[in-house]
Amino acid sequence: MENHEVIPAFDILLDEIEGIVSNINQQGAQLLSKGKYDEARLLIAKLESMTAIREKVRTLKGEWRNLQTTPEEKTAIKQKSRKKKIVKRLKRGLRTQEEDLKVPLLKTLVEMGGSGKVSDVLDRMEKIVSSFLTENDLKPLQSTNELRWRNTTKWARADMVKKGLLSKNSPYGFWAITSYGREWLKEQNVAALSHESDEKETYAASTRPQYNREEKTATLQQIIEVCHEIYENGRSYNESIGFVAKRRGLKSIHTVADKCTRRLGINTSVFKKLIEDKEKLGLFLIQLFPNEKKYIIEQLSLKV
Repeated sequence: MENHEVIPAFDILLDEIEGIVSNINQQGAQLLSKGKYDEARLLIAKLESMTAIREKVRTLKGEWRNLQTTPEEKTAIKQKSRKKKIVKRLKRGLRTQEEDLKVPLLKTLVEMGGSGKVSDVLDRMEKIVSSFLTENDLKPLQSTNELRWRNTTKWARADMVKKGLLSKNSPYGFWAITSYGREWLKEQNVAALSHESDEKETYAASTRPQYNREEKTATLQQIIEVCHEIYENGRSYNESIGFVAKRRGLKSIHTVADKCTRRLGINTSVFKKLIEDKEKLGLFLIQLFPNEKKYIIEQLSLKV
């Protein structure tokens, strides 16, 4: 075999292994769904062996390439690799961070009775996180064709297992919350309520100090802030809720998203539709907060 044929041979072998791994995953999921755990464990052991072989082949491919590459070519490859990473890497705020997905994941597992099949968990979790997912979150990754937010959740899950929030002994293809995870979730909910209570007493984080003297509800305050970012600073809805959450020092952007949707009795698409017409949005808010009519009119510069 000629030197120029070796790398393609490695690629063919890796493709073959990937196909086998994918097939094993599918078989394992079917066995687990049928309750055949012993057979599934045997497949898992086989999967681990195939994964180890795959890594060895990748290592050999890299070693072979290094042997056949001149120092000048290695430098060019490294520079090209760095450029690719810079181009593909998303700036913070353009995608949802792992930390923002941990609470929704735990809430989803609690709603499902404590555990569930990964695909089912992510499908159900989407209803919770859809209000604050960014455009980039909803794009598929080139490597796996998996939606970015689902992949980010899997990375978050790995960290949660290390911290004891999720079980490390759950069956393959299933996620399960631990007793510590339940307690941690309760603490996060209590902290969120406490933070919201504090916000009702002060509004020091606002960029409009003249309104600090008037006590407003946390819900309306955050909605108005989001509106200012959209109307005055030209940000998108997702950028705005992220900016407001960061400015207020909130741990998760879904706290702000919740104010704009669930607290108003609407979903994200309805809120975005209201934003398109500031007058309609103003009338809608006045109906919900009649005592704050003057404040809403002033903040949104309405013609009412």
